[in-house]
Amino acid sequence: MIPHGHTAETSQGSPAAPADRGRADWYWPDVSEATFERYNRLLGQHVVVAGSMRWRRIRPFFFAPLLPFDVRATATIQAPPSSWCGGLQYAVPAAEPPNSCIRLSMFRELASYSLSQLDYNRRRQIRIAAQKIEIRPVDDLDTLIREGHRVYCDFYERTRYSYGVQRRDPVFFRRWAEAVLDLPGLVILGGYVRDCLRGVSISMRVGEVLIYATYFCDTESLRMGISDLMLHAVRAAAASSGDAQAIYVGSFKGRKDDFYALRGAQCVKLPARLQLNPLARAALKALRPQVYAKLLGDFPEHAWADVEEGRCFGQT
Repeated sequence: MIPHGHTAETSQGSPAAPADRGRADWYWPDVSEATFERYNRLLGQHVVVAGSMRWRRIRPFFFAPLLPFDVRATATIQAPPSSWCGGLQYAVPAAEPPNSCIRLSMFRELASYSLSQLDYNRRRQIRIAAQKIEIRPVDDLDTLIREGHRVYCDFYERTRYSYGVQRRDPVFFRRWAEAVLDLPGLVILGGYVRDCLRGVSISMRVGEVLIYATYFCDTESLRMGISDLMLHAVRAAAASSGDAQAIYVGSFKGRKDDFYALRGAQCVKLPARLQLNPLARAALKALRPQVYAKLLGDFPEHAWADVEEGRCFGQT
């Protein structure tokens, strides 16, 4: 999935997952991209299937591969029909000239991870949190529905998270939880304080990449350090299993304001191909220059001189 040689810039214990290190009571089986697609649809993401490729709609008429770390040659791209009036961006192999860059936030070198790698304050916070919070799998539907809904509502009121507004409704949350538990291969971990669920993480492994897909907790457990403890438990378990080579946690947002970057996640830069409708490109450049610059990444504007219009959208 992540080829060797791409640029990387260095920038969360319990009885189930000891604070220092140790094999956990769970593991991640390899799941298919189709399972990841079903999970994203449960989150309300707009996923489009074009031929054998799955795309996520980032904005109206603009798409990116559902697995952003998946590398594809332009000749093999099967684009969504509506992308002709917007655009798409995807990672390309080293042999193909890129015109943009995709930045992903990932934890790498998992096999060597241990608590000792973290700074003193992180280690201390995790060890203190492990004295009060237990991380273990959530496999009881009633617990996830009853206590998970309370936790999610607290999380939403604190963050005003842009996705999942419907999950505040208890009926909708029940249906969502039932559908999540029905998906094969997902690892649902709970953070428990005196056997009361206070935080939930959902992760899965696609090939060699572990996807830390969802996390939410209530305000009180946040103050107790549950976020650091949960992330540490996942990293330690992944290190013990040896099945994953990296943990993907999302797009890289920058070192100063990114939770994961401050805890050792790397900015993985993937050479990419950005293909835009000429009118959409002009409008984006004029009206949303910051978005346009973010799409280009480290590539200068003149990189577009190397892109022939006839090759847009995988045409030859």
